[in-house]
Amino acid sequence: TADLCSMTTQNEDDCEKTTFMGSTGEIKIFGVTKHLKIPITKVDCTKMFGEFYVYLSCMDRCVNSNCPLPDTPIKHDACPGQYPDRIYSLANNKYLTFVTKSDSQAGYQNNYFQCNNSRCVDYSKVCDLTNDCGDMSDEQNCKNHIQCRNEKNHLISLDQQCDGMFDCYSLSDECNDKCGKQILNHWFLKGVCWLLGLMAVLFNLIIMVQIAVSVNGAKTGVMLLTKLLLGLICLGDLLNGVYLVAISIYDSLVFGPDYCEKQAEWLSGTPCALLGVIGTIGTQLSLFSMTALSLARVIGISCSDMTAPSRVNKRWIAIIVATLTTVIACSASIALVPLVPSLEDFFVQGIHYNPENRIFIGFPNKEKHVKVLSSYSKTSDLSLDTTWHDIREGVAKMFTAKHSTLSWDNVHFYGNDGVCLFKFFVRNDDARRSRQTVETAFNVVDIINFQGNLMLWIVLAINFFCFVVIGVSYILITLQTWKSAVDSHQTQNPETLRKNKKIQRRITLMIGTDFACWVPFIIVCYLHNVKFIDATDWYLFFAMIVLPINSVINPLIYDKNDTILGPTFSVFTRTGTLIYNSRVVRYFRNSQRPQDGMKLQEMLEKPCSAA
Repeated sequence: TADLCSMTTQNEDDCEKTTFMGSTGEIKIFGVTKHLKIPITKVDCTKMFGEFYVYLSCMDRCVNSNCPLPDTPIKHDACPGQYPDRIYSLANNKYLTFVTKSDSQAGYQNNYFQCNNSRCVDYSKVCDLTNDCGDMSDEQNCKNHIQCRNEKNHLISLDQQCDGMFDCYSLSDECNDKCGKQILNHWFLKGVCWLLGLMAVLFNLIIMVQIAVSVNGAKTGVMLLTKLLLGLICLGDLLNGVYLVAISIYDSLVFGPDYCEKQAEWLSGTPCALLGVIGTIGTQLSLFSMTALSLARVIGISCSDMTAPSRVNKRWIAIIVATLTTVIACSASIALVPLVPSLEDFFVQGIHYNPENRIFIGFPNKEKHVKVLSSYSKTSDLSLDTTWHDIREGVAKMFTAKHSTLSWDNVHFYGNDGVCLFKFFVRNDDARRSRQTVETAFNVVDIINFQGNLMLWIVLAINFFCFVVIGVSYILITLQTWKSAVDSHQTQNPETLRKNKKIQRRITLMIGTDFACWVPFIIVCYLHNVKFIDATDWYLFFAMIVLPINSVINPLIYDKNDTILGPTFSVFTRTGTLIYNSRVVRYFRNSQRPQDGMKLQEMLEKPCSAA
């Protein structure tokens, strides 16, 4: 008895024993008896294939599935050239059919499906996602698969659709109306990126012009260093704005709905890498400059108590150049190190091959390559420690000289997602996880994925340390400013007190906004990478909204003359006033309808003075 029940339920009370009697349930073949154990109620057969799908669907035990077998038994002269040891028998004492000796058990069997081209296959090859007949007739009446677009003989199971893995060469299993994706999938995210990007570019350009104009007025070295560091902060925020605008352009204007099918080219291309570098440099440049600014202010206030502020001289110019160079170099290093070719085994996510060479689908990772190459070369020497260079050489050897056009592009570090940003949330299968190779008792090489990742933890630690430095610095600045005010009796001067309070409010707001954005993000990154939580779905929210919002807030804080807030507030005020005083709004604001039965259309056409 074939047990088909254990595949659908663990409860024996939900099963029954029966005999399979063909597609109609009334076909009796002399000498053949097929005993089955099947579920009592209908079950989901979308994950069943071959004879299991055939038996359950033909016995009406499948939900929304049809029996792929014909209503009559196979004829005695069917399957020409096959089954020379066939034995003729009767079906329903009416039809002449044939049976063969069963290989697995005593008795005879008649589990054959006749293709449209007269060829026959076993039930185990029906509805199994493979074109065993040669004309697809063994798969055409099955409901447990979908067909890849523009690929006649390529079938995949239903659970392979929209599972995040490409199984069709046309990518139609993931790029369709059901689950097709864009760089930015939600309209809200699209709108926020456009808005934050344009505001960040405009606001920071204004502040950079203000800073450039005021640089000539810097009389002391500390003041000049402060202004230039403020300029670097604005430059970093400007780069973030440029990144947001550029990614929005690619999302809305360049790709649009076609992104899904073109994402392999995008994730392995130069534009994505360039945007990733711009975004990373912008973020780190702003943070490092703010840290350097905090230290500069602490040093400046401490030294001012002992000596008079130093004028700009060669010594100060050397200090300023060294400081700015260090900040820029550190920011660029974090952004560019993952793209260094010699470090590809730590940062390359996969390889995108020329679509004309159909051996890999999409952009397979290292694990997929190792499986394919091991199967092809019949060797167990390959593992996840195999270098990308050796993998590319192995793939090249799989093609003959006529495939000299074989080409590929690495899916680089920033190609981990369509937004092309630094990947703080590392997946378990990510190439950047630290690995160690060990040998088991059976000499099988196992790959152990540790939770740590050197690059990730270094960057998170550096960023967290920067915020600690910023926080401690401004605590010291506040205490020193208060002490100096008390010592010089400035607390009795209302104007001086007002200016000091204004400066401290700006500082507090600046620290608070950056802390509110970065520190929770660092905590979430830590919890995700130690597998305490799965924050994968939060990545775009943090990367495209939470962190970039500082690029808009910072210039507003630095805007001492309200150059940005003043006109912006004025524009919103005037727009609101015009809307409030418009004829349509005035019509609906009136508690009573206009006199003489005046209609809305009449009111709109009547001059304002008459209305």
